[in-house]
Amino acid sequence: MTTRPIGRAAGAAALALMLWQCGGGEDGATVAAAGQQVDACDLVPREEVAALVGVPVDSAEGRFNEHTYTDPVTYTASCMYTGGDVVMLTVHYPVAEARGTSADLASRLTEWLHSSEEDDPSIKELYRSTEVRPVAGLAGPAAEYDMLGQTTLEARLGRYQVKVAAPSPESARGIAAKALERLR
Repeated sequence: MTTRPIGRAAGAAALALMLWQCGGGEDGATVAAAGQQVDACDLVPREEVAALVGVPVDSAEGRFNEHTYTDPVTYTASCMYTGGDVVMLTVHYPVAEARGTSADLASRLTEWLHSSEEDDPSIKELYRSTEVRPVAGLAGPAAEYDMLGQTTLEARLGRYQVKVAAPSPESARGIAAKALERLR
């Protein structure tokens, strides 16, 4: 009997929890300029997520965190969509102004994953073997990678960072595109 599937499931759960609790996402300039608090679940309503993922979404649960330990204060708005699949959307703002290309972002994410100080050797190997791809066609630099049956996409727009975890690259790109469009 092998424990590998259990380890992978635990890794996927840990990854989803990490994204849920502290994942990044970018806020759009219009939202920030207006001084409004971002509601990630309103950015991409569950009906739109269901259409993009291709399975029903039974619930969408949002969270908002103010990070007063940073200077300046930053915010993270997130939404966990559950149903046929689990989808995560996070928006983190304000972040340093987006600079560079999608290839630059992919390179930074690759470096971050490959330099992980993870204690679990199987997770460390998973991170080191993950290939990050630049993504074209979104409002700003974007990159994605597949891990444990999910695609994680990070995109930047101005002073916002958007992160999506979804079951496929196409659904992650679609959700990110909707969020970025509404954050402009």
